[in-house]
Order: sequence, then C-alpha cells, then structure tokens
Amino acid sequence: MLLNPNAEEVAKIVVEEGVQAVTTGAGNPGKFMELWKNAGVKVIPVVASVAMAKMMERAGADAVVAEGMESGGTQKRNLQ
Repeated sequence: MLLNPNAEEVAKIVVEEGVQAVTTGAGNPGKFMELWKNAGVKVIPVVASVAMAKMMERAGADAVVAEGMESGGTQKRNLQ
C-alpha cells in the first residue's frame, strides 16, 4: 500500500474504520506510524533487511515480517 498514490488517504481510513492491525510493504511506513499507534493500531511492516527491522522497532512497530530471497529478493547465482 505504501507505493499507492493514495497511501495517505488509506492510512487515515485505517484509523477511521477502526482497523486493529495493519501490515505494510514496499516502503517505509514511518510517516504513518504515529497516526496508527495513537489510534491503537498494531503495525507489522514487511522488512527486507536487519537495518529496516531495527528502524521499524525504533518507530514503534509491534512486529515485523522478514522478507528474504524466497519472496523475490536479490539473489547471487554462480553461472559457471
């Protein structure tokens, strides 16, 4: 949802509709974290690195989903 051109509107709708938990991907949900946390929303971002996981922890994420190569991440292949 974070790459959606309507992401800010969707973030507000999450609060207005009383959504209890939200997962995010394809971007940093940091700019919405305070809004959601103040509304009691559990925030679970998808992260592709340890650095992003730590950043989300500091921002107040309740959990993270760790994405790796099995989800289409970068792979190194030996083409010999």
